[in-house]
Formats: sequence, C-alpha cells, structure tokens
Amino acid sequence: MPETKRANIEIQKLKNALAYAEAIIDAIHEPLVVLRPDLRIRTANDAFYKTFHVNPEETEEKLIYELADGQLNFPQIKLFFQKNLGNKISFKDFEIKYHFKKVGRKTLLLNARKLLMEGEKEQMILLVIEDITDKRRYQEQIEKEKNMLAENQRLQEISRQKDDFISMASHELKTPVTSIKAFAQLLEHDYSISGNSEAAQMLARMNKQIVKLTSLIGDLLDVPKMEGGKLQYHLDYFDFNEMVGDIVREMQMVTKFHYIKVQLVKVPKVYGDRDRVGQVLTNLLSNAIKYSPNTKDIEVSSWRNLDNVCVSVKDHGIGISKHKQAKIFDRFFRENGLTENTYPGLGLGLYIASEILKRHEGSISVTSKKGFGSTFYFTMPIRLHHGKRAKIEAC
Repeated sequence: MPETKRANIEIQKLKNALAYAEAIIDAIHEPLVVLRPDLRIRTANDAFYKTFHVNPEETEEKLIYELADGQLNFPQIKLFFQKNLGNKISFKDFEIKYHFKKVGRKTLLLNARKLLMEGEKEQMILLVIEDITDKRRYQEQIEKEKNMLAENQRLQEISRQKDDFISMASHELKTPVTSIKAFAQLLEHDYSISGNSEAAQMLARMNKQIVKLTSLIGDLLDVPKMEGGKLQYHLDYFDFNEMVGDIVREMQMVTKFHYIKVQLVKVPKVYGDRDRVGQVLTNLLSNAIKYSPNTKDIEVSSWRNLDNVCVSVKDHGIGISKHKQAKIFDRFFRENGLTENTYPGLGLGLYIASEILKRHEGSISVTSKKGFGSTFYFTMPIRLHHGKRAKIEAC
C-alpha cells in the first residue's frame, strides 16, 4: 500500500476518533472544558457554552479567567487550579459558590484530571463543572425542615410539660378553694343571722372573689383536657331558651349596675351538653359586664337561620380594635392596651367557648368597634332526632 494512502487512512481514523470523542463530550449534560497547561481553553462542550452564555468563537484559546467578561475570575477557582491541582493528577469534588453576572448565584462542583492527549507535548486539563445549585438548595431546605421539626417537637414537649403543670397545680388548688368557699358561706350566714351586717357584707364580697378564682381554676383545668381530647361532654336534648333564661338570671344577680335585656325566638330542643353551652353564654355575658364599666345595657337575642339557632350578646363598652378581633379566640390572648390592663383574666374564656362550640359543630364570631362596644355571635345546629339536623327555613 503506498505511503500516501496509508497516511490518509490513519488521518481518517484520527478524524473519526476525534469526531467520536467530540460527540461523547457534547452529549454530556455537565459543562466540560479542555484546558491547556497555561489554562487557555482548547475546547468545550455545548453544556459549557449554554451554562456560561458564551460561544466557541469567544471561548477557544482564551484564558479561563478572561471568559465572558471575567465570570470565572475569582479567588476560589484560582485556588482550585494553583493549589489543589498544582502537583496532582486529578482532584475531585471541589465546591465553590459564586454570584455570576449573567447566570446569578451558583453552587458548582469542580472535578479535574490531567491527561496527555495524542499528538500533544504537554498535559491537558479536563475540567468538569457540575451545577449543584438546586441540589444544595434542596438539601438546605431539608436540613431547615429537620431543624424546624426538631424545634416544633421541643416546643410541643415544653407545651405539654406546661399543660401538665397547670393541670396539676389547678387540681391541687381546687380542693382547698372549695373548702374556703364553703366556710365563707357558713360564716356569712352566721353573721347575717347574728345581725353583724358589716362582717356579712365583707364575707359576701369575699365569696364573689372566691367564685372568680374557682372559675379561673376551672378554665385552667379545661384547657389541657380540651387539647388532649379528654374534656367530657354529656350530650342530650335540652330546652335552649330555658338554658339561656337560667344563665341570664344567674348573671343578672352578679351585677347590680347592668341590665340584661333578653329577646328570644321559639326553637325546638337542641342536642348537646347543656352545661357546656351554658358556659359559653356565661363567658360572653361575663365579658360584656366586665368590659362595659360605664354603660348599663346588655342585650341577648336569638333567631333561627336554616337549621341553626343563633345567639348574640351585645354590649356598649370599650370595644375591640379591628386588628385584634381575629386573635381574641386564641389561647391566652388578651387586649393589652392601657385601659384593658385594668381588667383581670387569663385570656382563656373565649378560647374555651370556641372549642366547646366546635365540638357542637357550631361557631363563634364578633363584630366590634373600639370605644363603641362589641357584639358576639354563636350558632348551634338544631337536631330533632338521632343526630339529624332540623330543616328550618330562614327567618
């Protein structure tokens, strides 16, 4: 075979091998570049051009630091070439973070290997650049969520310990307070009979404070039970209007200054826990009295809406600021303005009321304007038999 023909065959083989190698390189998804020993770019694949928004004409034979207005000219990549790859054949998984002008903030993983290509006198550097920005962001998000989960678990444990402590302390307080109340009532009765009206009045005032304390202790006991699903409900049919009348009479005896006006519509018996629903109304009336120190009228009304009985408790007191109205049913939430600080309470009553109504498939809401009073509304479904709701047309 003539030497010329043999040479042409070898050249063709080399061209085919080069085309094959270039096809493999271009098929790689990660940016890949071949560098000369002086870090000038000999060639790169399509992924490299797309990632750094450059083309072959402005890339080949340029220093990698000069590429695309110096996008890769920063200390971390210089360290990679000068220190890490200086005396080594290869280096794996060198991570860098940098804000590139054209492509934004990226996290890149560099892998490099020195190789001697056929026909070349000096070793070339094969550099693969893997964009792991999304991967690192995902890992950071997972780590963040793990930390949040651990923090939530820690807070839940603290909350559980707090609830356990409150429940235990409240339970221990309940027995002596009950005894004190009984003794105070006996003493009040004895002094009234003996004609010592001044002592009887003092004991009557003490009894009122004991009743308030008993109510606070009851609230503290209810909250952990409610959140643990252990609060007991005694469900049965009861006369709703009779319950409202009883509660109003009890609350009217608590205050001599206020007048509670009642306007009720006739409704069938409702199914629920009479005492717990009464607790809701008691709380609303107690708040109406407490937060209306300078106005006398309090109005309790009821009406029917489809298969619900609806009740409103309206006062003309200090009102609630608009941005706080959505929070007043949260546990331990209380108004904290200068005026409101004069009113005692734990901020549990409305929270407990809302939870009781949820258990009855009812709801509670409020409309109010600061300085012009508040109206609280609550609804309960009417059931005739076997838990089915009554079908009542809207008024």
